Amino acid sequence: MSKSSWGWFRVLFIILSIAYIFAGFMLLMYPQMFAGTMIYMIGFMAIFYGIMLIGSYLMATNFKSSFTLITGIILVILGILISCNLFEASIALGVVVAIGFMVIGAFKIYQAFFLKDLGVRSWWTILILAACNLIIGLIMIFNLNDSGTLITLLIGSNLLVNGVSDLMLSFTSF
Repeated sequence: MSKSSWGWFRVLFIILSIAYIFAGFMLLMYPQMFAGTMIYMIGFMAIFYGIMLIGSYLMATNFKSSFTLITGIILVILGILISCNLFEASIALGVVVAIGFMVIGAFKIYQAFFLKDLGVRSWWTILILAACNLIIGLIMIFNLNDSGTLITLLIGSNLLVNGVSDLMLSFTSF
């Protein structure tokens, strides 16, 4: 890339970072307003990805995997169910995300004690973060009616953190 191309890339990277930060703030400030939208987006993304998988199965000439076709069909059906049953989908996604947080937290607790046995001094920081994962998972399990809002808050905080880190990267790397 020429030097002038890097300038435009840097500007676009900064704009994208600011968009992430703005979207993160909006999701964090108004989670109830955007919760339904986030669930709809998940449903439409599942439909889109399912259609892509079905299309790739139908277009393949050398290697056709029935797993690709079955996964595509399941994703389309799940996407339609999510889009048509917003409240139930919100609760189901909340359960899945909560279980994911608890499984990751349990694995990280095991990992922290493994690191302690290896003599790593900062093992306790991993233990604290793992406990946070477990607590978030338990909060979600016991508040399933608000799981859409909680998922929106998690996505918003993720966008905010990624936007800030990308913005910092754009000023230090280019």
